[in-house]
Amino acid sequence: MPDLLSTYESVATADLYGHPLDPAHVRRFVDRVRTAQGTVWTPLAPAGGGPLADCLGTLLHHRFGEGSPGPLLPLVLS
Repeated sequence: MPDLLSTYESVATADLYGHPLDPAHVRRFVDRVRTAQGTVWTPLAPAGGGPLADCLGTLLHHRFGEGSPGPLLPLVLS
């Protein structure tokens, strides 16, 4: 099962190395993790994942939306 952090890291790495992505595939995932209660870490999670999940979900949403703002920024979380 894909999760939000792994998806973000995969997209950021693909952006860094110029690897092509299937935008429709990533958009489908992002649409499944964004809910009315906030962004969840996986499509099966029962509730919002908190501020970090909301931030990553929003960045991915904008990355694959109309007028893409460009590559994702690399993150260091630990």
